[in-house]
Amino acid sequence: RQRMRAADVELLASYLLGVEDVGSGPIEPVGPYPVADTLPEGSNEGSNEGARLYASHCASCHGADGGGDGWNAVNLPVPPTAHADSAQMSARADDTLFDGIHGGGWVLDKSSRMPAFGDRLSVREIRLLVDHIRELCSCQGPVWARPADAEAQGASPGNGRRDGE
Repeated sequence: RQRMRAADVELLASYLLGVEDVGSGPIEPVGPYPVADTLPEGSNEGSNEGARLYASHCASCHGADGGGDGWNAVNLPVPPTAHADSAQMSARADDTLFDGIHGGGWVLDKSSRMPAFGDRLSVREIRLLVDHIRELCSCQGPVWARPADAEAQGASPGNGRRDGE
């Protein structure tokens, strides 16, 4: 969160939205930007909340199906991570995914354009996002990051947590 004077906010917003005449009234966006409030096709009932969170917070950059091809990806200097890439995502522990979502890309030495969601989402919601990313890649985190007793405790593969945590 950046504290700014109202005049600076309007100037920045007009720049970002491509409005040419600043101060002539309310700022209107230049074009229609998709609003990701629908669930991706094929999501099941148990993952609806994670899919909704992903659609509203992640899909604009990472793509609805996690391909790194969201509508905003073309505006970024660094391509967003493809969450559907099982080879890439299986190398990342769930804790790493959690940290990136919570603290932003800079926490992981990734793009500083990846915002921090820790002040907007609860721990539970971030865990739901991590679980949804695991669904997108159809993969688990690295073996070293999984608890040895995960299956014995009833945890779902890849989430590194016991049920109820």
